[in-house]
Amino acid sequence: MNTTIIEKEYTQIPISIQYILLSGYVIMSWGTNNFVSTSTKLMLMYLYLYS
Repeated sequence: MNTTIIEKEYTQIPISIQYILLSGYVIMSWGTNNFVSTSTKLMLMYLYLYS
């Protein structure tokens, strides 16, 4: 089965969508000075970009 093609399409296209959603989420919750949530979101962005 063509699982590699599906994986390539899934990893190439939605990375920008996930990055837009995460950056929008960070901007929306920028007013809350919660270091744990901010560092967690940075970790999630790092995992999405470099995994």
